[in-house]
Amino acid sequence: MRTFLALILGILLFSSCATREEDQSFENVLDELIVNIDTVVVDVGEEIFIPGAYNYPEISADQKTLFFYYEGENPEIHEIELEDFSLKGRYTLKTDGPNRVPEYLINANLLADDKFALIGYGVQGIYSKEGEKLSELNLESRNWKGLPDIENLDFKRRMFIIDDGNKGVSIPGVFMGGTQGLASFDFQNDSVKMFDIPAMDIANNFRVVFMQGNGATISGDQVWLDKVNNSFIVYCQSTSDIYQYLPQLDSLRLVSFDHKLVPNKRSGSIKADVNSHEERRALGREINKLISFTKFYWDDSREMYFRFASENTRFNEEGSLGSDIYLFAYDQDLNLIGEKLLKMDRYPFRAFIKDGYLYAYTVVGEFPAFAKYSFVF
Repeated sequence: MRTFLALILGILLFSSCATREEDQSFENVLDELIVNIDTVVVDVGEEIFIPGAYNYPEISADQKTLFFYYEGENPEIHEIELEDFSLKGRYTLKTDGPNRVPEYLINANLLADDKFALIGYGVQGIYSKEGEKLSELNLESRNWKGLPDIENLDFKRRMFIIDDGNKGVSIPGVFMGGTQGLASFDFQNDSVKMFDIPAMDIANNFRVVFMQGNGATISGDQVWLDKVNNSFIVYCQSTSDIYQYLPQLDSLRLVSFDHKLVPNKRSGSIKADVNSHEERRALGREINKLISFTKFYWDDSREMYFRFASENTRFNEEGSLGSDIYLFAYDQDLNLIGEKLLKMDRYPFRAFIKDGYLYAYTVVGEFPAFAKYSFVF
């Protein structure tokens, strides 16, 4: 009987779609949190470029190098040495010929040996940091087995290439139709495994659309996919719930939390088709006043995850005046262990954690820079 029960428990534990709800009580490790902020300016030498054109930050596995995709007049990859925060390399990419990169980039992620997967419409490949195309992915010309037969499905949305280019992970969706689930791709067999993510459906309740001609402008929530600590996190702003995908097990689990300082999710809905940009912006501001959860960060030095959230965003005629900003902490198993209202009015953006410090990209004058946050608790 004990053997039988152990087998059943093992099946439940490693089920391809498991659910875990957060313990409702915890000792708040952030109760005495102090946040200090400094600024680090990158030494670019004599190089001249537009520092605001950086996108898709990717940190190396040894945390010694940070790469940015530079979306200037010509696309480039910039390599920043994190030991002294200096520009180590600047590599120009080709827009035509055999080494052509995507004209409109959907996603970029770093692989082993400083190789990059660049995913776009019409062009997808694996490149060296110097811009040489090492292999074609040809995602759009394959006959995928297991991909839903949905009209206008964009299966490359937020796609990450993993396993040295043999597999991929994405959140396929339809424009105006929302995210259809999480997909894991086996490139060697042209097969797809789909996972349902119903907890993310709440994002569709907070979306405002202005149609103009053949196009549309959308304000509000959407579903995101990020790679964090060798796993993938699916999240949206409207709920604290997340999905964690483990590629080594090809399994997905729902993780829910019981927050004390903020609502666990938004209530009601703000969903409309409007007739002007003014209406869209006004309703978009109402959405931004609600609780908004952001991405996860992994701190290897503490073996903890962190996450920010905002609420009660304040506006004037020119734009946002700031929000109430919260920081949450989680242990390595994603158990909520801390939460704190911060004395800040905006949360960091385009950030990473190294040696216990959170670095958020910014611009100082004409130079790239980082706001350096220390969490003392």
